[in-house]
Amino acid sequence: MSKLGRYAADRKKVEAVTAAKTVEVSDCGTLFIVTGARTLTLPAATAAGKGWWIRIIKGDSGAAAVSITATSTLGGPAVDGDDVETLVNDCTIAAGATVGSFIEICSDGTRYYAFGMADHDTGITE
Repeated sequence: MSKLGRYAADRKKVEAVTAAKTVEVSDCGTLFIVTGARTLTLPAATAAGKGWWIRIIKGDSGAAAVSITATSTLGGPAVDGDDVETLVNDCTIAAGATVGSFIEICSDGTRYYAFGMADHDTGITE
């Protein structure tokens, strides 16, 4: 018999990012709350493997951008407000994007796929 939903928690790992960060394979499933101008560097998609994922969330509404760089190609599309963009090797949650704007990145073992949401059409850029 399966457990009722009230007994099964869907808890996530959460990490505050206050400096540049190299994301590790072991960080799979982590929500990164980023404040200030920061750069997050992803591991190779082949090392991360199929099903690896993270979410990067802007934790402040300041004029600082959050940059995500990858040694593997990021696949698109990325949804940012009302636009769709194809991502190449990096993407940014733009300066001025509001708190809660995010990019989620997952791997198929060969490349990364990224999508996100922001309050305006330039909130996420490639």
